[in-house]
Formats: sequence, structure tokens, C-alpha cells
Amino acid sequence: MGIVLSRRGVLCLAALTAGLLATRASSGMARVRAQDLGTAVDSELLFSAAVEDLPSPPALVRLERTTFESGSELSRRTLEGPVFGLVERGVLSLQAEGDAIVSIAERAGTPAQALVPEAGGSVDLRAGDQVAIPAGVPFALANGGEEEASLLTAAVLPAAAAEAGVVPATGGTPAPSSSGSVAVELLGEAVATGWPAPPYLVQMDRVDVGSGEPVPGFPGPVLLAVEQGAFAFALIDGEIQAAASGPSDTVADAATADTVYRVGEGEAIFFAGGLNALPREAVEPDLVLLRFGVASILQDEASIGPTATGGAEAAPAIPPAETPSSAVSQETDATGTAADGERVRVAADGVRLRSSPSTGGDVVAELAQGVEVIVTGEPVAAEGLQWLPVQAADEPSATGYIAAQFVEPLE
Repeated sequence: MGIVLSRRGVLCLAALTAGLLATRASSGMARVRAQDLGTAVDSELLFSAAVEDLPSPPALVRLERTTFESGSELSRRTLEGPVFGLVERGVLSLQAEGDAIVSIAERAGTPAQALVPEAGGSVDLRAGDQVAIPAGVPFALANGGEEEASLLTAAVLPAAAAEAGVVPATGGTPAPSSSGSVAVELLGEAVATGWPAPPYLVQMDRVDVGSGEPVPGFPGPVLLAVEQGAFAFALIDGEIQAAASGPSDTVADAATADTVYRVGEGEAIFFAGGLNALPREAVEPDLVLLRFGVASILQDEASIGPTATGGAEAAPAIPPAETPSSAVSQETDATGTAADGERVRVAADGVRLRSSPSTGGDVVAELAQGVEVIVTGEPVAAEGLQWLPVQAADEPSATGYIAAQFVEPLE
């Protein structure tokens, strides 16, 4: 069962699987050398949704697993982009103040059904149930049962909103709760710099890749999180980001053609323009991936399936005896947005001053709108953003990096 969203919320609910919709390769995707891939891989569809609109790029793509102890709750929050979820175990009570969409899984002879809970009311979600929460809809989750519950979620959010602190804290830190705790495990996070043509198919699946079988392709931006095994490749064309603990700098083929990258268990990688099926050596072991991707519904048939082609080009992996690079990151060239020594001011409330040019950097301070800062060096391009090294004009000891889109010239 899948879910359909519009800009204003719910259009309808429909059976929507990867076999019903398909895409064709688009320019800018990662690609592998052309060859007959032969065997297909096993793919378990976890959730899918048809969406008319997504936040404009750069947009944060975030994959998380949230664990709820008995009696715990995730307090009311509102996000500026859609959130898609699958209950993995336990029972969770969802309360939404708008058109959240729920797909109830088939169980014990009861057929699958789709529903839109009454605004302000609550609905119980059990293992296998899906939920989609459109942008701007306040919601809360609680575990009133005796057993632990787990929710796998993917969110697509404006990068600006995320940097301004709209997104809840992640990384396993327990969230405040009346009883028990809520722990968030970040599985992968990256910045999407573009989308295929709308409307979109947003999809999460678990892919089992046998020994020596290719890593499956995907015809749009795709985040791969490794649950078991590892794979290695050399990028020939396209863009990638390391995504295990937060978005990293973009890596392009021109600068890294001779570098081999390895993605292992607990790590993730993001192909910004999609991925062509990636061959692996016969000696490479079984591989299990969580795959979250965005494709265009308007494209032609059979490209969203396990053997999809088109995308970033990568050479086959090297034999395990060799030691590839474990870091999938490289800085891009920055273009000036404010001159060294220039005095500018913060353009929004709650903008974070960070210790490094990354959304994963420690927060030095949260700056109010109108606060003046002084640029202390050249801008740094990372995560699809331009970062300015600055110091607070009224507190020179407060130094760090701020996303350039959150500052404006003094009048």
C-alpha cells in the first residue's frame, strides 16, 4: 500500500509499488561501465509515496531509526518538509493536527487499508504500518504499550530550516519524555542539490545483494545505508556524498578518478543524481542495504526496480585484499559570498554558529536576527552550502562558521 500527497496535503491513497511505476535515466546520474548485469537482487519494499512537491534544493535528506521505550513520547513538532515512516515493531500512537496519511498493513485476515486520521485525534500504528506527514502538519508520537517500539523514518527538509534548528536532535541522544526515553539513531544524512521532474515517487526498500551481484541502480537521488557487508567502487562520473553521520562535501569524478571508496556496515553514501547498477567482484560477500530514493513518476517503465540503470558511473569494486579509502569526501571550490573583513548581519532567528563548516559541527551559539558578525576568511563550499568563517562583532571570542544564506549586507 502506498501514499499520495499533494502540495495542500492528501489527494488520495493508492496501491503503489516499484513494479507499478518506473523511470528512465536522467543526466547527471552516477554511472557504471556498461555490461550485462544478468541476475536481479531481492528487494523488500518498506514504504512508498507519490508526492507532487518537495522542498526546493538544497534540501536535507535524512534517514533515521527512532526507538521508543515503554511510556515514552516524542513531543509535538512541525517540520517544513514531508516525513515518511514505517513502524518496525511495537505500537505507537500518532496524533496529528492535519492531514497525516496512514496505511494499515494486512494482518490476521484483515485486509490492508488506508485512512486519514481525524485532525487532533489519534491512531495506533503497529508493525508494518506506514505513515506520511506532509510539511507543516504538527504531530506527536507516543508509546503507551509495555513493549519497546521502533520507527524507521525518512524526511526531506529545506536545508535552511534544518540549519536554523527546526529539525529535532539526532545521534542517539535521548529526547525528553514524561516516562522512558526516545533515542534517535541517524542512519544517513545528505544534501540533495536537485530533483527529477515532478510528480515524485519517494521510496524506501531493503535490498539483499548476493555475493558478487551488482549494487542496484536507482534513477534519481538515492541514499544507501549499509546494514550488512560492504562494497567498494571508483567514481568515474557523477557526484557522491558520505552520509553516515551527516552530509559531507561533494566528491566529483574529475578530482577522484583514481580513488577507490569503501562503504561498510553502519556507513551510508548519497548519489546526488542517481546511480547506475554497480558491478562487484565475485569474491565480495552478501550485502544488505537500506535504500531511500526519489524518482520521477513520469519516466518510463522498469528503472526503479532492482536492476535499474542510469546514474553516477563507478568502476567495479577492487578485491578485498586491497585497502580502499574509507572516507568519501572532498571539498569543492568555493565562490566568494562576502569579503574577508566584511561586516554582515544574521538574516533569521536561531541561526547556528558552528565549530566547523558542516551541519554536523558543534553548535557554538544560536544567533538572533540582526546580530552582526565579521567575516574572517574565505568561504568554504560543503554539503551544498557556502560556509563563512566569522566572529561575533560584539563578542570576538565567539567564532565559527555560518551558512552564507543566513547573512545579509548591512544597509
